[in-house]
Amino acid sequence: MDAFVYLRIRPGHAEDVVVQLKVTKGVRAAALTVGDWDAVAAAHGPDLTAIVETVVRRIHRIDGVERTVTSPVVPGDVLGLVGGGMMTPMPMQHQGDACLVHIKAAPGAASGLLESLAGLEDVSAVALVAGEYDLIAELPYPWEQGSRVIVDRICSLPGVLATKTLVTVPYLEPDDEEEQRHQAAVDPLAQVAADAGVAQSEREGRRPDPFVGRHVDVGPHQRRCDGDDENPGAAGLGLQERPDRRTDL
Repeated sequence: MDAFVYLRIRPGHAEDVVVQLKVTKGVRAAALTVGDWDAVAAAHGPDLTAIVETVVRRIHRIDGVERTVTSPVVPGDVLGLVGGGMMTPMPMQHQGDACLVHIKAAPGAASGLLESLAGLEDVSAVALVAGEYDLIAELPYPWEQGSRVIVDRICSLPGVLATKTLVTVPYLEPDDEEEQRHQAAVDPLAQVAADAGVAQSEREGRRPDPFVGRHVDVGPHQRRCDGDDENPGAAGLGLQERPDRRTDL
């Protein structure tokens, strides 16, 4: 059983939510989207109850998720698509840019549209779904290219009453703040150790030396590298104390 879960996400949390969705049990794919929803996830399970469990017990508990709508996929055997019938790939198996075209069909036209859409070379996958729309057709193109196919090929098919498209955003260049959050998420112990090191330095009145990558003590009359007591002449890393001169940082 498959289903598509549409998510409304609190501003500022969309990328983090999608990252967590991708590692959530029962979710086989997830992407940011441009359109009526902030993100979409493809859920998979042995039956509809398992998908409900994924949505209620896992997706709803992700920080930032404010609302979801779930559209179950109509099983293929209902339309004779299994066991000698027509087989159609499931949307959101394509990696990269994609347009997810949601189609409202005229009464009695859904099955015929499913066949027509599956026969279009520009359509990589199609599914019959429950909910506001009757079908989802996936175009493996960015919006600039996919919009032409929607207007020229899909909207003109007999039985199409309306369409609404979600454009997936497969990747955004990380900014510095996001990279720091990612590193903390990947290695939280390293972040804790780094924070502890900064706190220890502040308590001891030390600060990182940008030139040698070591901590230096800043005293009233001197600037001395750690370890200079044991080896006063090593590598010239320390400044000799001079009564008539003070080095300020």
